Amino acid sequence: TTAAQRLRGRTLAEELEIQSKRELQTVVTGECTTANFADKTGGQAALAGLLGVSNDAATIQATLTTKCQAATEATVAFGEITYKGRQFDKAFFDGETSWNEQVENDGKYVLSQDAGRVKSVHDAAAATTVFEWPGSDYMTNFNNCAANSVTCCYVDARLNGATDPDDNSDVCVVELYAAPKTNHIQANGGAYTIFDASADDKTYCHGFVYSDDENAFDNKVKATTLFEMAMYDGLYSKGYVRNVPGAPMCGCIEQMPIVSNAACVETKEGYSISADGDVSVYMTYGACEEKSLSEKAAAMADAGKISEGTALRIQDRAGSGDCEKSTASFMNSKFLVKSA
Repeated sequence: TTAAQRLRGRTLAEELEIQSKRELQTVVTGECTTANFADKTGGQAALAGLLGVSNDAATIQATLTTKCQAATEATVAFGEITYKGRQFDKAFFDGETSWNEQVENDGKYVLSQDAGRVKSVHDAAAATTVFEWPGSDYMTNFNNCAANSVTCCYVDARLNGATDPDDNSDVCVVELYAAPKTNHIQANGGAYTIFDASADDKTYCHGFVYSDDENAFDNKVKATTLFEMAMYDGLYSKGYVRNVPGAPMCGCIEQMPIVSNAACVETKEGYSISADGDVSVYMTYGACEEKSLSEKAAAMADAGKISEGTALRIQDRAGSGDCEKSTASFMNSKFLVKSA
């Protein structure tokens, strides 16, 4: 999406105003298929009537496909979520800003107040609004994600007196050269850090993966998934904050630390259809059926949604289950071995 296209997008207020004027909607869970829509609208003949087409399965499916594709087009710039400007958004995803750095104390810095807009956007828009992908030459965290995957890793917490996140991962390696716009270290130096993880190190990582096909549902709504994962789930709900030193807090997986594990999240496909036959998107966010991001990547490769090479890259960076193995693999790529 070009900058000019983003400027032509609707504001969040405009989008919600449009949504508020839609007729009563029937929610359809799952993929955009005739069977799924017919199940919720009284059968195939009734669905054909709603759509204003002949009762022919191929015609109905073609009409639904066109409508579902239109419904999942991005309409609102990502910056509308925080409404604090791109500098704030970039700094947030790097692990900075008051949202990450402040801790509630004596009635000050209350997260539910400071980040109250996150809750408002989640409640009002997350299910029905497709945001534009924020990746750009400025928002480098999400620019050209080569492995079709984004992760967030947190090392602190700020809710209910907690100071540590749940510990579901170990940090193995941070390639400082992978995120120069985050750590301000020149990329041409090839600097990296090997972490000697211990039981006292508390790190929580989660992420999502999306299909190669730009018209696939998970690809088209990935910005909404990013909002739900990083801002609503990670920050607002769990209170997880701060980045692994030298790396972004959230970014394309190739910019993020090599870790032993990452939980998997996704936006589940769904739509709604009005009495006039208008189709809108209706999304739900949650954990993947698979136990981890690496397992999800393997399942998507098996289904032909991503390449086996992409799945292996995700598994190498967030799914070895063993930092010693990951570190050894990384050092071997540098033609190095760990000294005794």
